[in-house]
Amino acid sequence: MLTYRTEGDRLRVWQAAVRPCVYLDHWALDGLGNDPQLAATMIAALRTSGGTLCFSVMNAMEACKPSDPKHARRIDTFLAAVMPQVAVVEVARMALSEGIVELNEGKPLVFAMGEPPLDMEQALAFASLLLKPDAPGLFETAWLGRDRLAPTFMDVSASIAAQWNAQRQQDEWREQARGASLGRNIERARIVMGDLMRPAVIDVAQSIPDNDGADCMHALALPYCDFVLLDRTWAARAESTRQRLAKHGVKIGKAISQHTGGVPKLIEELLAWGKDAGEGRSVS
Repeated sequence: MLTYRTEGDRLRVWQAAVRPCVYLDHWALDGLGNDPQLAATMIAALRTSGGTLCFSVMNAMEACKPSDPKHARRIDTFLAAVMPQVAVVEVARMALSEGIVELNEGKPLVFAMGEPPLDMEQALAFASLLLKPDAPGLFETAWLGRDRLAPTFMDVSASIAAQWNAQRQQDEWREQARGASLGRNIERARIVMGDLMRPAVIDVAQSIPDNDGADCMHALALPYCDFVLLDRTWAARAESTRQRLAKHGVKIGKAISQHTGGVPKLIEELLAWGKDAGEGRSVS
């Protein structure tokens, strides 16, 4: 986690994010940037819980889509206010299940939440910009390069969705999806993403829009972050996967969508976490 102290102009990089870890899809970040009162309540809840707000370069690239830079600027303002409880995480390393360990200790095998792998290059860029009050923030900097980044983001998202759609056309692929075991010994990211994609693989009538590619990448935060805000369809899939994995001793984060309460629901969860931590109780 990065810590920035305005009073001393000091910067340091921590080795890990502090739980509870929170990851927000773009709609949530944009909403917080656009609502100062909600943002202040969110920050207070994050302080109470003592946790970390995680974001990735994917969030910054997604902020390139609007034609007006005000959205990116507002997100930058929000993130600066959250400091020091911010961590920049790396999607590619989450996809490899880095930072996840198996716990046993004489009990039935339990797969605990992983430590979010930090994107040190982007974290240092983020921190360096915070040290320059007159410079654009990380999200606005990304927006200024939108002629290059926006097409790249859309191409990557569309490519993932197209590959997913092509694979499900194969009878063998659909049969494997029907019989896929959640207890198999493979990387956590593959288990989670496979189960999230499973309904649309089995039922080819379900649409796979280009945006699903980006949603896939945001969902990679589920094995690392205690709370992940996702689009409605993905949050519903994630909740189903979370309950199914729990039967195999595998823990992933709780997904929240706008339909199930959005940022206010996340704030409620963080306040409950902080209260339980203060009373010396663990949160399941």
